[in-house]
Amino acid sequence: DTEIGFTNQPGYATTTPVVAFLGPLPTNHTPPTATGGYSGSTGGGGGGGTPGYALQFNGSDSYVAFTGNIDISGGPWTLEAWIKLNSYPTGGRGGEVLAKMNPGTDGSWDLSVSPSGTVAGCNYAFACNSTGSEISLGEWHHIATVYDGSSLRTFLDGTLQQESAGSGNNNINEGTWMGESSPWTMPIDGLVDSVRISNTALYDAGGFTPPSTLTSTGNTVALWQFNENTGDTTADSGSNGYTGTLSGPTWVAGR
Repeated sequence: DTEIGFTNQPGYATTTPVVAFLGPLPTNHTPPTATGGYSGSTGGGGGGGTPGYALQFNGSDSYVAFTGNIDISGGPWTLEAWIKLNSYPTGGRGGEVLAKMNPGTDGSWDLSVSPSGTVAGCNYAFACNSTGSEISLGEWHHIATVYDGSSLRTFLDGTLQQESAGSGNNNINEGTWMGESSPWTMPIDGLVDSVRISNTALYDAGGFTPPSTLTSTGNTVALWQFNENTGDTTADSGSNGYTGTLSGPTWVAGR
């Protein structure tokens, strides 16, 4: 016997069928060959790409610091990541997924989670966005912030959350980091599977289908896929060599 239902997972149509077998299978049954994206065993939105590893941040004092001055000055740019949160930041202005920031200084930018559990992003030359739908805990989600040179947009699972107009910015020569606690932010409590920086505005306000796997393209400035599963560094899969040094995060199974 079989039971057919429909999924409401983010990233899938509500009419996508799910088939479950109830009871023992016949002895002559041959399982079909799986096709499509890898969904992993942890559930959550958006499916998945190639099985790999992720970094787990403890919500207290774990972070990754990246080498080099990552210059996306003036825009356009796109910051995006796959994350699975255990809890929301408990104070400050939010938990940083990726940041190069000095509050109030032109050239700072970030992709983060607000204390209220929404996607947040800033271009400190003019605007910060932090309103939208709450990110559900314990599930994988794609988050992104996009600056096209005149507007800043934030997205959750490909759906526009907020858009603000503004002007350009100038780069500042300071480090880039992920998950670090600071006087104005809180650390991330959860998993980060991959992070990509692009020097173009990849997504417009109409929304998009999140890429199941973040890969390097001609517009990639940096890409960290966190598939090492060992050691205290993580490599940049792009061409610029922005290596990340781990301070506290642990390697875990990814999407």
